[in-house]
Amino acid sequence: MKNQTNTSVPPNPKRNWLSLLQRIWLLLFILVTFFLVIHYLWSQDTSVLTQTRLAWPFISAAFVSHLIYWSLASFTWQQLTIKSCDLGLTMTQSFAQMVIVTLGKYLPGKIWGMVARGAYLKRSGISMEGTLLLTLQEQLLMLHSAALISGLLLGLLIAQPWAWATALVVILSIFPGRWIQSWFFSLYAYLANKFKRPPMQNTPQLLSTSHYLQLLSGYAGVWLILGGVFSLLYPAFMGGVLNLELLGWLVLANILGITIGFFALFAPGGIGVRETITSLTLTQVMPLETALLLSLVFRFWIVASELSGSIIITLLLGRQVFFSRSGNLDKSNISD
Repeated sequence: MKNQTNTSVPPNPKRNWLSLLQRIWLLLFILVTFFLVIHYLWSQDTSVLTQTRLAWPFISAAFVSHLIYWSLASFTWQQLTIKSCDLGLTMTQSFAQMVIVTLGKYLPGKIWGMVARGAYLKRSGISMEGTLLLTLQEQLLMLHSAALISGLLLGLLIAQPWAWATALVVILSIFPGRWIQSWFFSLYAYLANKFKRPPMQNTPQLLSTSHYLQLLSGYAGVWLILGGVFSLLYPAFMGGVLNLELLGWLVLANILGITIGFFALFAPGGIGVRETITSLTLTQVMPLETALLLSLVFRFWIVASELSGSIIITLLLGRQVFFSRSGNLDKSNISD
């Protein structure tokens, strides 16, 4: 028998460390943001909660509504990745990515959750440029749907000529939505050419008009359900009585607060900005102190839900649920 030469390559300690870091960095990211959220919660004056009156049927309804909100938000992101990238995320993976982005808003700049999500999308063959365009599509749909609902509610609640004109404008804005996303794609391609970037590969497709309208409806539903959660906290913690007009103002105030808080880049989670805008809007239908208390209750509710989400996806990390093995569209996994 011929002597066999041992050609095995000795292990590279540096490569092993890099491999380990690649596996655990997201977990470290989640843990850091987890403690930031805990620190925020600990630093707040929770004594305001002693002024609330608990109504458990409404608390239960708000909890169920929040689960529906999580499900629909995960579903819309999953559908966006399918229609734009032919990427087959399961609902669990979509939920995990949604929570990652949510946690990232507690870091200054608010983009770090999107960066973390982009790193995992890259494993599925989506380039970083493609991730940026996909995120732009997501933000465009979220802001467009927020403007659509806000404009319609203004027309219904205020019933003044300027409010009706606003409602008409947002209704008409539905149709050029695809043109707007096309403009973003063209602008990015122009800038990439100016800076001599290589041609983009594995980038999102431009959504068709029907797909854009479907996703716009989905994100509008997300806003409405989250507004419903906010509205249910009013009778749940403050003993208030809901009616259609008050419900409309609560949904509108919640959308305006979150949307404007989103642009406060260096206010982690939009802290302060969101509560201010929401409370000022609600002074149309309730005293300022009541509006402020309700806004703070909602803030604590949201923080608690985000802590719960971070715990859930931390447990799921061990099961490698973020991406399917193939990274391509697999209809058998979509309903998992």
